[in-house]
Amino acid sequence: MTAGLPPTDWEKARAAARAVPALPPVARDLGDALGHALAEPLTALTDLPPFDTSAMDGWAVAGPGPWRLDGSGVLAGGQPEPLR
Repeated sequence: MTAGLPPTDWEKARAAARAVPALPPVARDLGDALGHALAEPLTALTDLPPFDTSAMDGWAVAGPGPWRLDGSGVLAGGQPEPLR
């Protein structure tokens, strides 16, 4: 909450934001851009990390248990383990 302003709900805040015209875009050095918003989408020049990766780690199993998982260890990203 901002000091001196009454509380408002999201719908009123959205309506107020839509009622104000957008400011024209300006060029800023990256170091001076804190607090600003992008005027256009930003596209990376390369994928990071530079290999296929999963956003999840772990195992997925289905069917009646109990299950037994053989093996343990670390499989680092970008180093696929052969299927058995």
